[in-house]
Amino acid sequence: MRLFERVLVWVALAPALIALVVNCSSDNSSEPAPDVSAPAAVGDLQVQGTGCGEVTLGWTAPGDDGNSGRAASYDVRYSAATITEDNWASAAQCSGEPTPKSAGQAETFAIQDLTAGTPYHFALKTADSDSNESDLSNGADGTTASASYLTWINDGLAEDVDWVNSATELSANWSDVECVESYEYVIGTVSGIGDVIDWTSSGSASHVTCTGLALTEGQIYYVAARARVGAITGNPAVSDGAVVDLTAPSSAGRAHPPEVLNTVLNHTTSGSDGSSGVKD
Repeated sequence: MRLFERVLVWVALAPALIALVVNCSSDNSSEPAPDVSAPAAVGDLQVQGTGCGEVTLGWTAPGDDGNSGRAASYDVRYSAATITEDNWASAAQCSGEPTPKSAGQAETFAIQDLTAGTPYHFALKTADSDSNESDLSNGADGTTASASYLTWINDGLAEDVDWVNSATELSANWSDVECVESYEYVIGTVSGIGDVIDWTSSGSASHVTCTGLALTEGQIYYVAARARVGAITGNPAVSDGAVVDLTAPSSAGRAHPPEVLNTVLNHTTSGSDGSSGVKD
């Protein structure tokens, strides 16, 4: 084929080649556009409850795109300071956040292992499956519960006693409380003062029996106890005291003549000691 004829062939085929290129370009344009729409920022974050080293948060689930659909994950953080975009990265990140629900549903999340009796600030962000992240939520504040106060303490291991008949052993028991890691007790001759035993842990037991003591007869001894959570202690409860009484009561009786031995007798006794006395 001569050059002139070849040119004519190319000219004739040119429209078809152009159409082919255009069609290929059109096929590429049918691919979905990337998702650049982030979830909406949570605006109703709030503290729903507090406990011993625990705070429960609540909020309304946003969507995947704005306020519609279902997001992929939450990032909840807390700090001693109010959380802003500037300090977001330095705030402590929680673990175990719930999987987001559909937009408009209620969410709750309990944050544990916090320090008792401590104020905290909370905030969160939401992300979708394409890693689009929402703006920072509103802030929420809450203070964890402090070490609880004991409501009562008894001398002895059951009902409260007023007397003990040992010079080496002393016991007490007290109320259980919810916000506690351990209990501490003290024994003294003055209410709340540990001049016999200074503050000592009883672990998780709400009772104690101390042995090997050197108690003085006639002396009143007091036991105080308190709850502890970390470095925080609740106010102590103090017993009303128990007196050490080691003296057995003296007694006296009246003899009856032989002729009445085989009859029913009315026999009376009496006695006393220097501390507790004795009932007739």
